Amino acid sequence: MPKVYEGTKTSTFETVFMLPQEEKSIRMVCRPQRVVLVNGDIHVGASFVDSDFKNYQQLQQYLV
Repeated sequence: MPKVYEGTKTSTFETVFMLPQEEKSIRMVCRPQRVVLVNGDIHVGASFVDSDFKNYQQLQQYLV
């Protein structure tokens, strides 16, 4: 099986959300928690870290 994740526990990546009815994108910094290879696809479970509270609020309103 090929290596899927070679980062460290402090590795981060950025996710960008474009929400309906919003002109500006929401950018959230994430830390990978679980990375697995499934049928040739990479699935990433992650947690948000050190993001702007306003971005959390906007995303939460859309998801709830």
